[in-house]
Amino acid sequence: MKKSPKGKSTIISNAKKYCDDVLYTFENRKKEKDTNKHNNKTKSQKTKGKERKKKTVKSKSSKGKVSVKRDIFVIITVMIIFGLIYSVFGKRYLNEMDRDDFINTITPMAEEIYEDYGVLPSITISQAAIESNWGKSKLSEDAYNLFGIKADSSWSGKSVVMSTKENYNDTIDASFRKYSSYRESIIDYAEFLKKNKRYTDSGFFKAKDYKGQAQALEDAGYATKENEKGEKIYADVLINTIESYELYKIDEKIKNN
Repeated sequence: MKKSPKGKSTIISNAKKYCDDVLYTFENRKKEKDTNKHNNKTKSQKTKGKERKKKTVKSKSSKGKVSVKRDIFVIITVMIIFGLIYSVFGKRYLNEMDRDDFINTITPMAEEIYEDYGVLPSITISQAAIESNWGKSKLSEDAYNLFGIKADSSWSGKSVVMSTKENYNDTIDASFRKYSSYRESIIDYAEFLKKNKRYTDSGFFKAKDYKGQAQALEDAGYATKENEKGEKIYADVLINTIESYELYKIDEKIKNN
């Protein structure tokens, strides 16, 4: 058997080693390529995930902002509605409470002068309400003058000068009587009616109901209240107030006692 030459064996060995190196290098590069591909895919997925997350957060944020704006709009709308309701009904309710308080405050005094002077309580209360704007006029607040009685030459007490309306749309400055209390004002009002002959002549003290006394006050010229046509309306205003607040019931109660 012939022996292989030594040089040939070395060439074969080197060739085998080279092939192994090439195969190893090819396999490693393939692994690297697969790894890079996987990593790129993972990064891409992560990037897409982050983008989706950002979009979701942004979407939620946008929805949140819209929701907050909608809530603010609803709150403002509700506040406006309640404000309108209060302006229409709330103030009216408070005014009615104030008027009830005013009526309750002066009713005992009105009943008192009916016994002494014959002025019906409904007339006293309605006149005080009209002339003093339910106790809110400057004259009633500063001078306790509920009836707008002027300080003429027969008056020896204190007085105050204020603007007042005459007829339909005329305003003048006049001197009015000043009192220390509502009670003093009401008593002087009854005295004023009793001492002035024109009220006796107009049938004021003979009238047995509020309509008769209201008309007698107008006929005697207690007030010059007129409408835009120049028609006297003082009696109608008093009667309407008496009937609106059922002040005639106070007359009925005191007459039946």
